[in-house]
Amino acid sequence: MKGMLDKIKIIFKKGNLIDIIDYLRYVVTIILCFVMMCVYNLKYLLSIRGAISNTISFSSIILGILGLLIGLLMSLKEDSLFFKQAKKYDNMDDDVYAKLMIRLRNAFMYNLALLILSVIYCFIIPNMNFYIKSIGLMLWFFLFLIVAWDTIYLIWIIVKICTYKPEEKSIRESRS
Repeated sequence: MKGMLDKIKIIFKKGNLIDIIDYLRYVVTIILCFVMMCVYNLKYLLSIRGAISNTISFSSIILGILGLLIGLLMSLKEDSLFFKQAKKYDNMDDDVYAKLMIRLRNAFMYNLALLILSVIYCFIIPNMNFYIKSIGLMLWFFLFLIVAWDTIYLIWIIVKICTYKPEEKSIRESRS
């Protein structure tokens, strides 16, 4: 428990906005899901089927991107420049590869669940109970936001690692 509190303190002190949002992503997503469900229950959203069918295309593209990232990480060796940079970046642990692969796997699985739920939602009978549909929509929106955020965050963190340059000491300090 103490380790978790220390991690929270470090994230909120040293982390930037993206790290803080990533740490709180489930809380933010659940709040947005409840807002979305309220908007749907107030009947401001009339055509969900159009958005659902577009989500199938979006989800397929994201599956391709995540598959590509998984393939790229699998092809790298532990002693590659990427993992040397990752160990220097923000003093990450030695198991950077495992953490990135687990995060990619989870994003891939959430995306598959989103794709399957989207296909199922396309076939739901229009006369189904309104509250059952709204709960399904809340789950769909949750998966959509998590998949979108995880993809953005994974690409952001991989690019940050690749472009990381350690702070150089000033010339005056290195000469003394």
